[in-house]
Amino acid sequence: MKKQVVSACLASTMLVGSMTSTAMAIDVKKLTDIKTTDWFYPSVEYVAKKDYMIGVSSDRFAPQSEMTRAMFVTVLARLEGVKAEDGESKFKDVPADKWYTQAVNWATANGIVQGTGADMFLPDNFMTRQDMCAMLARYVEYHEKKHNVSHVKKGKEIAFTDKAQISKYAAEPVEKCVRWGLIVGNKSGTFAPLQSATRAEVAAVISRLAWESNAIGGGSTGGGGGGGGTVAEKHDYTVKASIEVPESLPIREKKFEFTEVKYENVQKGDSDQEFNKVVRDLVANEDNKTPLTNAINEALKKVKNTTKTVEVKGQTITVTVSEGGVISATTTVPVNELIKNQPAPRSVIVRAATSQVSQKQIEELIQKLQEGGENVTFTTADTDVFEALQDKITDVIKMDPEKLEAKVQDALVDRPDLKPFAEGMKADEIKAAATEYQEKVTAVQTQVEDKIAEAKKDAEAKGEEWTGTVSVPIDEPAVMTVSVNLSEYIKQANEKRDEKKETAIQKLENQLGFELKEKSKAEAERLYETYTDPEKYVDVVEENLQLKTADAYYQLLIDAVTDSANFVYKLTGDNALKQAYYEDKINALLAKAEGRDGIKVTFGDDNVLDVSSILADQDSMFMNDEGYLGDKTIKFTVDVKEAIWDTLGLGDKLGAMPDVLNDLMGSYTVTVTIDDSAM
Repeated sequence: MKKQVVSACLASTMLVGSMTSTAMAIDVKKLTDIKTTDWFYPSVEYVAKKDYMIGVSSDRFAPQSEMTRAMFVTVLARLEGVKAEDGESKFKDVPADKWYTQAVNWATANGIVQGTGADMFLPDNFMTRQDMCAMLARYVEYHEKKHNVSHVKKGKEIAFTDKAQISKYAAEPVEKCVRWGLIVGNKSGTFAPLQSATRAEVAAVISRLAWESNAIGGGSTGGGGGGGGTVAEKHDYTVKASIEVPESLPIREKKFEFTEVKYENVQKGDSDQEFNKVVRDLVANEDNKTPLTNAINEALKKVKNTTKTVEVKGQTITVTVSEGGVISATTTVPVNELIKNQPAPRSVIVRAATSQVSQKQIEELIQKLQEGGENVTFTTADTDVFEALQDKITDVIKMDPEKLEAKVQDALVDRPDLKPFAEGMKADEIKAAATEYQEKVTAVQTQVEDKIAEAKKDAEAKGEEWTGTVSVPIDEPAVMTVSVNLSEYIKQANEKRDEKKETAIQKLENQLGFELKEKSKAEAERLYETYTDPEKYVDVVEENLQLKTADAYYQLLIDAVTDSANFVYKLTGDNALKQAYYEDKINALLAKAEGRDGIKVTFGDDNVLDVSSILADQDSMFMNDEGYLGDKTIKFTVDVKEAIWDTLGLGDKLGAMPDVLNDLMGSYTVTVTIDDSAM
C-alpha cells in the first residue's frame, strides 16, 4: 500500500496538469539517467520529441520506474492529440479535476479502457504487461478504423514459456501485439504477464507503432494522427560464423566456429553497424584468439622439422624447416653449365694424345651420375672422362673467387629463370659444394676403376682382351648442391610484386567495370600488399628465413580479413553502388570462376541477393531503405583445386605446384548466420 501511495505522488510529479496543458519536450541528451548505449535510448528519444512522454524532471526520465494505469492512458490520448473536454468520468475513482481525467474519459468513450469492475478504474495501480497489451490492442483497432489504416504485421510467432500465466481476457490481445511486432517478450523466453510495465518498456512499445494506409494508392504512414514509426523499433542482432576446411589441412579440428557477436537496439544511423566492422568483430573477437592460435600452432608443428624437394623451373630445390622454424634451402648447381667452355687443364691436354674427351662426353657422365640407379654401366673409355671431369672440378675449386662468381653469372645468361636461386651465391659456397661433389664423383670413379681392373685381370687370366662394361650401384645421385640465399630470393620477389601492383589494380578495375577512386584504390593496394608481401609470412634472418609465431599469423589473418572488408566498404562509398549492381557483379564473377579449373565458388539459395543487399548499403549491415533485413543464413563454398596454380599464372613463373601445397586443396565452406531478435 505504501508503495502505491509513493507511486501516486510520483505520478503527479511526472504528468503535471491536465490535457489542456502542453507538455514541454525534454532534451534526451541532457537526461542523467539514460545513456546512448541503453537499449531503450532511441525509443525514449522518439517519445520525448513527439511529446508523448515527459520526464520526471528536466534531467531525469526514470526509465525503470513502473507505469501506472493513468499514465499509460494519458500517453495513448497524446498519441491521438486528444483535446481537453469537460465531463464527469463514469469511474468512481476518477475525479473530474485530475490530470488524467480527460484521457480516461476519451479512452472509455472509444472502448479502449473498460475498468476493473464495480465502476473502478484504479488509476494509481501499476500497469501490468498483460493489461498494457489489452489496452494497446483496443487502441490499435480504434486507430485503424478512425484513420483508415492498418498496423504493419512485422512480428514473429512466439511460444512464451509462461503462456499459461496469461489471463484469459488478455490472451488474444497479447497475440495481436506479438503479431504487430509491439511485444517480443524477455530474453529468457517469458512474457511475464503480471509484471509491471516500466516507462522504458512503454516508450519502446509506443515507438514501434507503425501504420499502413488502406486508401487506394496509399503508402506507409507515420501514424495518421499519432503513433510511432519503424525507425524506433528495437531489434537485437546476433551474428555467428563458421568455416569448414579440407580434411587434408594439417589441423585437428576441421570446423571452426567463431564466437558470436551481438548488437543491441539496432537503429538506422549510429546504432547500426558497418559491414567491415561486423567482419572484424567476428574474427578479432578476443574469445577467438586462443582456439585460432592453437589451430595455427598445430599447422606449424606439421611444417617444422621437415624436408621437402620441389621443382621450380626445372631446378631442384630442397627446402628444410628446422624444429625452431628456420627455413633453409639448397639447390643443385648445373655442373655442366659451370664447366662449359672452361679451358681443359694441362693434365687433360697430356692425356689427349692417347684419348680425346669431348664436352659432350663429360656432360653425359654428369647426367649419368646425377640420375643414379642400382646398375649404372660404364666402359673403359669412361675412365678418361672421369679424369677430365675431376680436372675441371679441381679447376673450379682452385679458381680465383671473383672469376668464379663471374663464371656463375655467365653460366646463367641463357637461364634467367635460375637467377633468383644463384643471386648472391658466394665463391666459398661454390668451392665447398664443388669439393663435396668431387668426393661423390671420386667414390663412384673408384668403384668403376676397381671393377674394370678386376674384369681385365680375369680376362688376362684367360688370355683374352676385355672390352665389355661394368655396372655399379649409385644409391645417392651425385649432384653439386649449394645453399640458396633466400634473403635475395625474397628481395627479388618483393621487387616483382611492386612492379606488378599497378597491373593487378588495373585488372581488378577491369573486372569491376569502373575506375577506383582514391580511397578505394588505396584500400585495394593495401589488400594487394597484405596478401603478396612475403615478409608478412616470414622473417629474413641473414640468408635464411624464419617462420613467424602463431600470434603473428593470427594478427595477419585479422589484417587480411579486415583489409578485404574495408576494401568492400570503401568501394561502396566511392561509387554509390546499389544492390542490383552488386548482384550483377557477383553473378558475373561466379560465372567466370565456373569456367575455370582451379576454383569454383557456390552460394546458397538467394544468398547472392542477401550479400548484394548488405554490400549495397555502406553504413548498414542490418537495415536498408525498406527496413530491417531480418534473419539470414549466408553460406558459400570455395572449391580450390591444384589447377588454381596455373589459373593464377604461377605455373608460368614457378613451374609445377609444390607438393607441400597439396594439403591446402579442397573445399572451404563459410556460413554466416544473422539472427534478428526484435524486442
